[in-house]
Amino acid sequence: RPRGYWDITHDYVAANARALATLVPDKPRVVMIDDGYQRNKGHIRTEADWFATWLENQYNCEKEGPTEDHALFPMGMKGMASVIRDAGALPAIWVSPRLTRQSQLALDHPHWLLQRNDGQCFGKLSAFLDYSLPEVRAFVKNAWERVFQQWNYSAVKLDFWSIQCELPQIEFRNPDM
Repeated sequence: RPRGYWDITHDYVAANARALATLVPDKPRVVMIDDGYQRNKGHIRTEADWFATWLENQYNCEKEGPTEDHALFPMGMKGMASVIRDAGALPAIWVSPRLTRQSQLALDHPHWLLQRNDGQCFGKLSAFLDYSLPEVRAFVKNAWERVFQQWNYSAVKLDFWSIQCELPQIEFRNPDM
């Protein structure tokens, strides 16, 4: 049956990377892994799952270990990037700044959440971080270092990155930042 999106495994991605090299020789190739690599994603989607994101897993990795699902990706994301490179492609990976309002990250750091100009948190089920705060930027910088330096990915799919910048009622705490 067709697979993709969150229904992925190490073997599936590796086979696609090798097939791409055969089908499209001598051309630039990028193999992008969607959000199905993340721990606690599973194969059953609820409404809350659509908001659970990369940042939550990055935050939780200090307590819970790797952000990826090792049952699906036994070599981890670093190993997966290596396999993609060995097949002659550049590895890319999905990331998103959106998080659930009930995530450990949001509960531990409510002051990090982006707010509207009426003081309410942006979003009903989901939230975004206020990147004008130095501690938020430091946290996200560490997450990017994991992706680009530790895991060795060449590119990312930035999903849902512009939403928090499109609404006039959003208010960053440090607007000059």
